[in-house]
Amino acid sequence: MRLLAMMMAGFVLFGCSSGRNAALEELRVDDAFAGVEILEAAPAVEVAPIAAPADASAGMVAPSASSVAIGAAMEPAPATPPSDEERPRRRGNSYFNVKGGWVGHADEDLGNGYILTSSVGTFVAGHLLAVELESGWSETDQDKSNIDLVTAPVMLNARLNLPLWIFELYGGAGLGGIYYDFEVSGGRDRDGWVFAGNAFAGADFVVFDAISAGVEVKYFATDETRMNDNRLNALAAMITVGLRF
Repeated sequence: MRLLAMMMAGFVLFGCSSGRNAALEELRVDDAFAGVEILEAAPAVEVAPIAAPADASAGMVAPSASSVAIGAAMEPAPATPPSDEERPRRRGNSYFNVKGGWVGHADEDLGNGYILTSSVGTFVAGHLLAVELESGWSETDQDKSNIDLVTAPVMLNARLNLPLWIFELYGGAGLGGIYYDFEVSGGRDRDGWVFAGNAFAGADFVVFDAISAGVEVKYFATDETRMNDNRLNALAAMITVGLRF
């Protein structure tokens, strides 16, 4: 009995000691947080989602000015057509041409021969339309005909030009007169003037800035002469050399 009483007294003392220690511990915690201010939690911030760009290129970073300049320098420059000053085309508003070649008459009795002409002209509408004065000399071959015929055409022509880089196509027509001198093997001789017209076409090739060479075909049509009512219709094929000034 005495032993049991002593054990119960020990349990009571232990319980009182444990409760006193817990109270002291709680008091120390309260003293530690006595000067601390309790903060309220900040409200949550909603973050809007980032919309995806409609175009893939919209999300790309814009290139800087230096990168654009470098890219432009690396790209080949576009080809530009040569200017009028760079083209090897003849310059000047006037020209002088010398032409020479073969001439054949429609009348077989008049035979064939050679022709030499020259012309001087000026442009009146840019380099497309020109007015020129042409004169020349032709003679038939006596070995192939019993008639010695000498003619000297004088024509006022209008000429239309079509420049094509280093080439120039042209054509035209004109009116004028042809002086003729017939000399027949029997001693008959007759000369005079006859009304005539001509049409021509040709092509020039620019050799230098002011010099060209080319070919021309010309047809003469005339009225009747006083020599057996002959007509001096003829076709000429000539080589030309021109000077632009």
